[in-house]
Amino acid sequence: MSYNENGSTPHRLTELEKILREASKDKDPARLAGRVLDITQLYFDKLLPDKSSSDYKPKPSDKETMETLLSIGAKLIPTVTKKRDMDLKGIRQGLRDISKGLLTRDINRGPNSRYLDQMLGEDKERFVEAFYATAKKALSGVKIDTIVYIASGGLEPALLIKDIKPNAELVPLRYSNYKRGDYTPMPPGYMTESDLSKKIHGKRVIIIDDDIDSGRSMIVTLQRISKFNPSKLYCGAVMGLKPEEYISVWSESKRDLLSSHIETLASSDTVKFNLDHKSDRRRPYIYSVKQESIPAEAELVNPWDAIED
Repeated sequence: MSYNENGSTPHRLTELEKILREASKDKDPARLAGRVLDITQLYFDKLLPDKSSSDYKPKPSDKETMETLLSIGAKLIPTVTKKRDMDLKGIRQGLRDISKGLLTRDINRGPNSRYLDQMLGEDKERFVEAFYATAKKALSGVKIDTIVYIASGGLEPALLIKDIKPNAELVPLRYSNYKRGDYTPMPPGYMTESDLSKKIHGKRVIIIDDDIDSGRSMIVTLQRISKFNPSKLYCGAVMGLKPEEYISVWSESKRDLLSSHIETLASSDTVKFNLDHKSDRRRPYIYSVKQESIPAEAELVNPWDAIED
């Protein structure tokens, strides 16, 4: 608990205020990187409608604050990952500079997002190195205009792609498969459909996520983005199923079409790690997707329908 300027009225710190206070003193690059990821996701969540809250109402500082957070992350995350020297003092000052904008949103819950270190633990470094090398090889000589990441897990690997393609613009989308009211992948509330179209139409776009289990999040995001007619469309993930293995959520009539319209730009060998779940299919990859292979929403099926109690 802290006190207002007159020293009399108690003020209980919100969760965001606690994270900002910790970040302002943090001298450990990896911990600071984790706090920046937490702040970015907590703030982004507040820019979206939710089943449990009223509709998002834009504030003048929303766009600038979100873009600054992504800019800070784009400097910090690859630097930590690649063990480069960094200006931690400058990073902390950048957070202080946007703290007023951050605190215009009432954020009073802790982060519950999944990140690569939470999922992989001691195996994270090998996976991230494999993903970075795979992406660098795949995108060599390829121009990328827009990096779309699927929040929250796609944020960290998208910032690594940003390191490889520094001129590309970052665009966050959230899709949680109906759990939080997002029936379609949603951009931040200050971004209109027209704004999103300008970032996608005629552009070379890559969609990034961290882990692919069924492929549903990636498929619905491919559907959402393809409607804006990008000139080229790519997808990638740090680990999980390859696109040709998404067939459990595609209609049977589209399975052959899917396999024939995906081109592997680069894929590492399977990275062995200590988690047992689908370990033989965990590998980083970057793929080029032909848009005619993306079916309409009605052609998605629920892979869990066939599972009996």
